[in-house]
Amino acid sequence: KEKVDEFHLNVLQYGKDRPREFLTEIELSATSIEVQFGYVEYVLSAQHIESWQNMAAVWKTKVELTMHCNELTKELGMTYTTPALPVQLYNATIEK
Repeated sequence: KEKVDEFHLNVLQYGKDRPREFLTEIELSATSIEVQFGYVEYVLSAQHIESWQNMAAVWKTKVELTMHCNELTKELGMTYTTPALPVQLYNATIEK
């Protein structure tokens, strides 16, 4: 939880440092809690100041935000490893 909070605060600051790119504050919302797999899924929501007609500017900002988030998760050591799932082997006979 502390790493998620630190991640969120950093991303908020990232948006505040770029007032000519983001119209509103960047939001972080939990969308799925997978207890059996041990993770929570989050979504970042950001509204660009430009309309979708200026796709180049919107896309550039999206790529830069994504790169920042990837670097931030590395810095904070936020990783996910899929738990080992049980493997079931069956002895199948082939009828000829």
